[in-house]
Amino acid sequence: MVLKLYKINQIKMTYLLNKIFVALCIVAFASAQFASPDASWSNFQVKSCCPTGYNEIGNYCVKCTAPLFWDAISGKCQSCPEGHFYNPTLNRCDCTVPCEAPRQINPTTRQCECPADQKGNRRVWSADDKSCQCPPELPLWNGKYCVVCPTGMEFDPK
Repeated sequence: MVLKLYKINQIKMTYLLNKIFVALCIVAFASAQFASPDASWSNFQVKSCCPTGYNEIGNYCVKCTAPLFWDAISGKCQSCPEGHFYNPTLNRCDCTVPCEAPRQINPTTRQCECPADQKGNRRVWSADDKSCQCPPELPLWNGKYCVVCPTGMEFDPK
């Protein structure tokens, strides 16, 4: 009789442990399959089928807001590493500078800009002749910086 009760309790215990194991497997699978939203994600939605421009991560479709890009390794929206710039056309970081000389990448805005003169005045890009020109309020270039026309004179761009 004691042996019979022992076998019944052993069967009940095995059954109970199997149920607990199955429940733990379900919880582990569910948490591994579906990541939760990350603080770096600028825009996300619950996935059914990700639209163009979104990246799939677990149960979400994620889109990073420029100048952040999607880093598939970390699963986060990140800034471009040093020495790279954000390419808005391709929505990614590139290492080649896309600016036509004499323009340069501004490290703060990551945009192509003409270099400032020695007094700090920002020059303006002229697409016609692909050069940096002095701004209209300081139209003359003296070789070092942009200056205004002398009193009584007017600037003639020709």
